Amino acid sequence: MLAGCESSEERAEKFYQSALALMEAGQEEQAMLEFRNVFKYNGTHKEARRTYADLLLKRGEKAQAMGQYLRLIEQYPNEPEVRWILAENALLQGNWDEARRHGEAAQQLDPAALRSRVLGLALEYQKIKTARGRGDLKPVMAQVQLLQDEAGYNDILARVQIDYALSSEDPMTALSHIDAALAQNPDALDMHQMRVRLLAQSGDTEATGAQLQTMAAQFPDNVDIRRALVQWYMSRQDFAGAETYLRQIAGPLTGAPEDHVAVVQLVQSTRGAEAAQAELERLVEANAGTENAVLYAALSATIDFENGREEAAIARMRTMLETAPDGSRKRESQAVLARMLDTTGARDEARTLVDAILEADSGLVPALKLRAAWLIEEDKPGQAVVVLRKALDQRPDDAETLTLMAAAHEREGNIELATERLALAVQASGNAPAESLRYVQALLSQGRTNSAVAVLEDALRRAPVNVVLLTRLAELRMSKSEWGATQEIIDALRSIGTPEAAEAAQRLQADALLGQNKIDESLAFLGEAVAGAEGDAATRSAVLMVQTQVRAGRLDEARGTLDAALAATPQDSGLRLMSATLDAMRGKMDLAEAGYRALIAEDPAAEPPAQERPDRHVLALVQLPRQHQVETGAQLVERGEDPGGDERPQPRGQHHAHAGRQRTEPSAGAQDHAAGAAGADDIAVDAQFRGQAQRGRPVADEGVRAVLHHEVVDPFGVQLPAPARVGLDHEHLGGRASVGAGDRLPRRGQPGDAAPDDQQPHGVVRGT
Repeated sequence: MLAGCESSEERAEKFYQSALALMEAGQEEQAMLEFRNVFKYNGTHKEARRTYADLLLKRGEKAQAMGQYLRLIEQYPNEPEVRWILAENALLQGNWDEARRHGEAAQQLDPAALRSRVLGLALEYQKIKTARGRGDLKPVMAQVQLLQDEAGYNDILARVQIDYALSSEDPMTALSHIDAALAQNPDALDMHQMRVRLLAQSGDTEATGAQLQTMAAQFPDNVDIRRALVQWYMSRQDFAGAETYLRQIAGPLTGAPEDHVAVVQLVQSTRGAEAAQAELERLVEANAGTENAVLYAALSATIDFENGREEAAIARMRTMLETAPDGSRKRESQAVLARMLDTTGARDEARTLVDAILEADSGLVPALKLRAAWLIEEDKPGQAVVVLRKALDQRPDDAETLTLMAAAHEREGNIELATERLALAVQASGNAPAESLRYVQALLSQGRTNSAVAVLEDALRRAPVNVVLLTRLAELRMSKSEWGATQEIIDALRSIGTPEAAEAAQRLQADALLGQNKIDESLAFLGEAVAGAEGDAATRSAVLMVQTQVRAGRLDEARGTLDAALAATPQDSGLRLMSATLDAMRGKMDLAEAGYRALIAEDPAAEPPAQERPDRHVLALVQLPRQHQVETGAQLVERGEDPGGDERPQPRGQHHAHAGRQRTEPSAGAQDHAAGAAGADDIAVDAQFRGQAQRGRPVADEGVRAVLHHEVVDPFGVQLPAPARVGLDHEHLGGRASVGAGDRLPRRGQPGDAAPDDQQPHGVVRGT
């Protein structure tokens, strides 16, 4: 009865006293419930609101705490301490309007207080710094130093000093202020991040590594720091150090699979597929009878599949799944098997398997992605979007799902939304090469060259010696006549030391000389390469020579070079195709037609992989100038010679029969890399049709092909997101630090750099 007579204020006070008692006893969770009860009966209880906000701040729930402080200041505007808290938080967030609102109010309420004076100086510093015709900051900085001496140490003043130093001619002077801040608060992650960025910018690799090791020890669960440290090891070609570090993180063989998969990926990239499979077999044995063993076995089979042992891989998957314990890993492995089956032409069986998977688990992402990819191929983008939304509900940061969503939107005609999805895919993948290249192509199709360059530079921070990324960036630099930057990239490619990189450097050097109208120098350079090469290398050099001569308009010289190459390898179908094309360019249509027809007639009904060549030759025949065209596309189709399909030439050995379609590579990056490693016929046709194929094919559709035909990698989504930078850019006092660990660590083209993603054997995960 007495409780029923209590006023709301009295009941609120009881809850408040109860909350205080619980806090005293260390029962913070229960105390927070009592505080909420206080506000249920008295929303203006000043002491309860302040104590509750302080508790939230202490527990690290900063956003909620600020919300409570804001409500408190609305009810009680003359509280200087609350004004200080709100102003300091806004200042650190770069919200200067809010910082000024609360800071100036605090100065009016208590102008003599140290915190009010600190805020006043910080606001004055920002006002001068951002004013048009920026004034002299030295007087303000002198006052900052005096006040810092008076305070002993103040975090806001320290950040003003750091910002000023970073903006000076010698940013390294900020290090002493950062060290002072860390001495006061060793756990200030943002200060550690600023320190490592400065060291990286200075080029002091040893100090950068030492700082990263300190951070890794102090913040052992921070994945960004782990990645950055691995990247540092790789930049020094210290593969053993990187492996040792990752093994320390992974712990026992029965530990978390994502950590062990990172080890496997590193082993694969540095010691090859065989070593990676040996590591996976150890993991399978140690985890026998568990779902993790299913994961490792599936990844091992995937390596087989991606290295051409397709039948063996499928057989291994079937055997493993017969005894695998029921669970999500088994269903995910079934989705991997479905991809393999689909890639090798058994789509009906793959569909049946996916239907069974989704009947058992309607939200399994790998199976949903397969179904969506099929729907996109069947020109049902609306249905695909519905399926992909369900997949994104499960994994909102899945780069492959986002890429498929982009393809679906592109099929619907919504290019803007498709481009946004490709951008999100790049972000989700941590600037992975494949996703970055797709996004770059989309940007270029919209004329956004500068944005494309920025995307490539971000991707190169992750994979600094990726041949495809470097080549694409060099091409864009040349398109803008930035010859100095182009030459730097060419030099970086030469320093990598792989045949693919050397060939790319050779082609780019010739193109750069030609672009500067140094035609004779370009041809002389290539002539030396042709003279000094043997075997396949000589053929590839001759192809580059012919292409350069054609671009220079010297068709007769190109004819002579090509004839010499054909004399050495008369049966090379790529050279013969180039020869027919050159005949057409010179107006000798009869010779061109005869050349194309001879290539078709030699093997008109070949089984894959040879079947890819007749398709190319038919396509070339159809594309003869109309006034000389001997047969229409319809006539060729009537005779069973399909002139359509994928216009993009495919690297040798990468074609598979697949439900009447050609199998294509998953991305521009993979395609270009494979073409660089393939024979001269691939290079020649690739060069001939590259621009046309890119103009005629939807950009995001590459993602569909990636899902269906190639990237059976990382089926379980356990890869570590990629690094590129050490943590997030820190905004101190509203000014963004402009340096990042990626700026100089590692430098592109450094001989000790890690192998690029596209040069690593496919089959495990990307993103160490």
